[in-house]
Amino acid sequence: MSAEAENELIRADAASPEVTLLADIWKKILRVEEIRSADNFFELGGNSLHAMLLASRILRATGFELSLGAFFDEPTFGSLWKTVSAGLAAREAGTSAT
Repeated sequence: MSAEAENELIRADAASPEVTLLADIWKKILRVEEIRSADNFFELGGNSLHAMLLASRILRATGFELSLGAFFDEPTFGSLWKTVSAGLAAREAGTSAT
């Protein structure tokens, strides 16, 4: 991913509904006005309680259960989105994501 793409603002009019949903959840929980692909969950003020809340809201909204470890392994919005996206795709294909 290019540096320009990593710094890209997540915009509702240019993103898929799933990306927009995840960005909206991040914005509400972290109390920020905008999210960029390279934004780090912890650098934006996230902590383990925020991670649990975010994982719960993702589960409620998508049916995908995101592990708390994913926030430590993939702390940027873009990388965490890839994890969620892969999990959703695996679920649709009838397999489990690793």
